Amino acid sequence: MNDVRNLVERCLAKDKAAWNEFVRTFRNLIYQSVRMRFSRSNFSYTHQDVEDVMQEIFLDLWERDKLTQVRDAEKIQAWLSIISQNRAIDYMRQKVYKMSRVSTFIDDTGEAKDLLETIPSEEISARGELLNSELKAILETIIESLSVKEKLVTSLHYLHGKTHREIARIMHLSINTVSTLIRRTRIKIKNELIKKGYKDF
Repeated sequence: MNDVRNLVERCLAKDKAAWNEFVRTFRNLIYQSVRMRFSRSNFSYTHQDVEDVMQEIFLDLWERDKLTQVRDAEKIQAWLSIISQNRAIDYMRQKVYKMSRVSTFIDDTGEAKDLLETIPSEEISARGELLNSELKAILETIIESLSVKEKLVTSLHYLHGKTHREIARIMHLSINTVSTLIRRTRIKIKNELIKKGYKDF
C-alpha cells in the first residue's frame, strides 16, 4: 500500500508518468463503478456516456487536485468507487435536465420532430391531430409554464417513451408520484385548451 501512497503523492506533484500509471491502475475500477450506477438506476446509457463521466472524473483528480482528499491510501479503491458513482448520478441528472430543455429531436427516420408532435393525440386531442400553428403555439406555452419536475416527467414519458417505472427510477420518485404528475399535466393541457376555445379537444 506504500506503493499506492507514493503513486498518489507523485500524481499530486504533477508527475505525468505517475499519472499515466494511476490511470492504468484504476481505469477499470472507475469504468465499472460508473456502469454499475447507471445500471442500478435503470439509465439507458452508451459506452460514450461512461467515457464522458470517466473523463470528468480524471479531470477532477488531475487538474482540480481532488486526490488531495485521499486520507487513507488503503481505502482509495472504495473512495474512487464512491466518487465515480456520485459523478454518474450527477451526469444522469444533467441528462434529464437537458432533455427537458430540448424542443426538437431527430426520430429513427432522421426526420426532425417537435416535442409536441410526439405526444399521442389521444392524450390531448379528441380529433387526433394538431389543427394549426396557433394551437401548436398554445401547446408550447402550456408546456413551458409547467413546473420543472412536470416538464421533466412529460419529456421522459412522451419524448423518450419511458414508462412510469423507468421515470421513477431515473428521477428517484415513487411510481405513484410519477403517475400523478403525468395525470396532472394531462389535465392542465386539456383545461388550458378549453380556456383558449378549443372545446372539441
